[in-house]
Amino acid sequence: MAAVDSDVEPLQRRGFRCRLCHVTTANRPSLDAHLGGRKHQHLVELRAARKAQGLRSVFVSGFPRDVDSTQLSEYFQVFGPVASVVMDKDKGVFAIVEMGDMSAREAVLSQPQHSLGGHRLRVRPREQKEFQRPTSKSPKGVAPDSHQLAKALAEAPDVEAQMVKLVGLRELSEAERQLRSLVVALIQEVFTEFFPGCVVHPFGSSINSFDVHGCDLDLFLDLGDLEEPQSLPPASPLREDREEGDLGKALELAEALKGEKTEGAAMLELVGSILRGCVPGVYRVQTVPSARRPVVKFCHRPSGLHGDVSLSNRLALHNSRFLNLCSDLDGRVRPLVYTVRCWAQGRGLSGSGPLLNNYALTLLVIYFLQTRDPPVLPTVSQLTQKAGEGEQVEVDGWDCSFPRDASGLEPSINKEPLSSLLAQFFSSISCWDLRGSLLSLREGQALPVAGGLPSNLWEGLRLGPMNLQDPFDLSHNVAANVTSRVAGRLQNCCQAAANYCRSLQYQHRSSRGRDWGLLPLVQPISPSSLLSATPIPLPPAPFTQLTAALVQVLREALGCQIVQGTKRLWSEGGGTGESHQGGTSKRFKLDGQKKNCEEGQQGCAGDHGEEGVEEMVIEAGEMVQDWAVQSPWQPGELPMTPQRHLATGEERQWGHAALAEQVPRGPEAAQEGSQGETGNRMLLSSVSWRCSLGHRVWQGRRRARRRLQQQTKEGGGSAGIGAEWLATEARVTQELRGLSSGEQRPEAEPLLTFVVSASQADQTLTVIPLQDSQGLFPDLHHFLQVFLPQALRNLLKLR
Repeated sequence: MAAVDSDVEPLQRRGFRCRLCHVTTANRPSLDAHLGGRKHQHLVELRAARKAQGLRSVFVSGFPRDVDSTQLSEYFQVFGPVASVVMDKDKGVFAIVEMGDMSAREAVLSQPQHSLGGHRLRVRPREQKEFQRPTSKSPKGVAPDSHQLAKALAEAPDVEAQMVKLVGLRELSEAERQLRSLVVALIQEVFTEFFPGCVVHPFGSSINSFDVHGCDLDLFLDLGDLEEPQSLPPASPLREDREEGDLGKALELAEALKGEKTEGAAMLELVGSILRGCVPGVYRVQTVPSARRPVVKFCHRPSGLHGDVSLSNRLALHNSRFLNLCSDLDGRVRPLVYTVRCWAQGRGLSGSGPLLNNYALTLLVIYFLQTRDPPVLPTVSQLTQKAGEGEQVEVDGWDCSFPRDASGLEPSINKEPLSSLLAQFFSSISCWDLRGSLLSLREGQALPVAGGLPSNLWEGLRLGPMNLQDPFDLSHNVAANVTSRVAGRLQNCCQAAANYCRSLQYQHRSSRGRDWGLLPLVQPISPSSLLSATPIPLPPAPFTQLTAALVQVLREALGCQIVQGTKRLWSEGGGTGESHQGGTSKRFKLDGQKKNCEEGQQGCAGDHGEEGVEEMVIEAGEMVQDWAVQSPWQPGELPMTPQRHLATGEERQWGHAALAEQVPRGPEAAQEGSQGETGNRMLLSSVSWRCSLGHRVWQGRRRARRRLQQQTKEGGGSAGIGAEWLATEARVTQELRGLSSGEQRPEAEPLLTFVVSASQADQTLTVIPLQDSQGLFPDLHHFLQVFLPQALRNLLKLR
């Protein structure tokens, strides 16, 4: 147990870090799962074995250089069994002799003098060094984990330096690039024997200047005009040391395909057979003929690389060269792309399935840079016009003409710093009409799609919740796979990031040692936080009625204990109050009492005032930030939902005892008390509640409801809507809690504490976990997504 405790490092802002595995976990259950996992247990066992080996070993030096390990083993066998002898790399300087047991080691060390071949040996106990986990010997490279990334970025002087350092941390090393070149040359040599004159072209991340550690090796096998595969020459060295079955199948298939076209599933199978049977080190070969671009996937064991070979993807070569040109045109492109990719990965926006791939994210950044004023990058049409002789290219009917050398093009006159471009990127994406427009890199503008596609040449382009056009294949929407939920989450996360980028925490190093600059943006967030970034839409109704109904649903229907509530006011007047940047800090008590603004007062969220009253502090100069980019809250902190303005009047805080009664009941109540001391008119912007649940009232709820409804029908009653619906749901919750109508017992420690925030601006609800020791929040959030909108309709009798 002591060894486990020494491996665990509690983090300053919650969570734990395993020093042994270099893994960070969000909470104690996650830590326990990691400590009991195979990876950690393997390293624990390996460390124990290494320690035992060290305790049985001695350090030996002073022997002649011509002495080998066998001679040393024979000498020390006099004292007992010898497990191993490890010579140093230069041979003859020193050796580590591991004895078979502790008694043999003690016998060696008890001997006052040792000599071998007339030379005196120096023998001493082996020095015990701190255990280091084994690293991969392959030059494939490993991306830094979140702890290493945070440490490296925290040392940079500003955001721009952080973005540049991020590129250096994630890009391929020179050794990795050389390794990829060797693998390409090996595959080229093999396929040349089958198809003389063929060329293997790498494309994608390996050559487009946006490579990262571990990225796939994408290859295009250009067969030219070849129509017949050639069999291997009789004396080919490829025949040696190969499995007869696989190679024989490849040759038989090659003979069978003579006279046929080099495209289609049969040709793809032949390429797979050649890779499997003739390329050393290749395994896990799989043909995927159903892909948009059919490929053969493979793995290369010596290098650790994963790759694929395609036969009909010539456009991808020009796409890769275009991205390379963009990075050469302006030095800000690469840091911006790497940062956006890292940010999207940490928020679950990039990947396979309905998510954005790296190519789409890169094009999104390039399109943004084309639309700056003045533009950072030219449009594809402008580049096409500047293509010189020999650069006019057409592939599959699409114009792929553009200059190959960036040195002949005029540099951009836009001089915005990287930190500003990143902030503007997030702000722009959050406002774009992704569904109603087509983002065109060729034209450098958003083309409306409401009246149909702008050109019949683009027939086949599939529109969806997000439309991003390929720069050359104009019929290809590279974001066609993105669902409306992912597109909405992308814009929500961009809005959160844009809010953060307006804060001092983004612009300047924190004097309190908090994460600053790029760190809160690129560090991954937990699955619970990803769910919290998905707002729950509220039904159409006056906002004050919705908030009153929501309190009833949470408290009465679901049995939540509402710990506290917060109203946020939004000033619409000009006002004469103190400016947010003017050095005023506002401290508000949560017991409903007001406290005057105090000039120059400083504090932090979560401070506790007199008589244990919890206080929330908004410091002068700090912007209201979204939860998704802040560090985890400390006990007592309230989340700050995004607002366009900080209210210039006092915030009004309500205690939980009278919260339901104090929520305004009519639409006109939003302006009650609107005249503050400064004469500003205040509007309700959002309402938040901190809630806790002591039971899993969402688990088995449908079954319990059906049982109660059956009993109600037998008794002549009805579930109904409004008050009847509320009473039924309260009975369901009561049954799930295991309490009869007359039973009362004190509440145990809550299973889950969370904040519910209703926003009037976009008529949505966000649910954010505060305390979730058992990892129950994802289940609760999925339940609330379905339950709450319908519950509010039933309670408000909406149809």
